[in-house]
Amino acid sequence: MMSKGHRIRDILTSEENYGILYEDMDEALIGIHRTQEGLSLGIYSYIKYTELLIKNGMLEEDAVECADSYVAKGIISVSSSYPLIIDDTGV
Repeated sequence: MMSKGHRIRDILTSEENYGILYEDMDEALIGIHRTQEGLSLGIYSYIKYTELLIKNGMLEEDAVECADSYVAKGIISVSSSYPLIIDDTGV
């Protein structure tokens, strides 16, 4: 059976206007955001994204810093073609 992340990736890549997706991060994909401009963006879980970075060999501190650079600093915006990382830590 195909995972939720793989299904989301398949949906996005079958659409004409989809944004950038992160490689080897399908387990962290939790949804799709479709902009008013017609662009479809992958939505990633902050927790799962960080866990995968650690699983792939990154130190925890570096993984958190990497994820924070996308979430806390607002580098990723809805108007861009980059995926969204949702802070689902509950903090």
